[in-house]
Amino acid sequence: MSNSQEKQELHKHIVAAAKGDEVAWRFIVDAYSFRVFALIRSKCGNEELAEEITQSTFCTIAQKLPSYTEIGKFEPWLFRIAMNRL
Repeated sequence: MSNSQEKQELHKHIVAAAKGDEVAWRFIVDAYSFRVFALIRSKCGNEELAEEITQSTFCTIAQKLPSYTEIGKFEPWLFRIAMNRL
């Protein structure tokens, strides 16, 4: 799959998840949860804290997703929220 196709696929899932589609939400969580966890764990050095912050990050994403406008900046937005939680 090309980078353009991957972006289109992500965009499709973001839009669907924002409308309450649980399968699309699962796609997003599966695609990003390990990366968010790894980033936070590398910054704080505490696995339990990293797990809590990862969960908190995805709770925030779930709340804010309906008002999020996808313009190709989802990953930076997601990781900024994670770093703010830290």
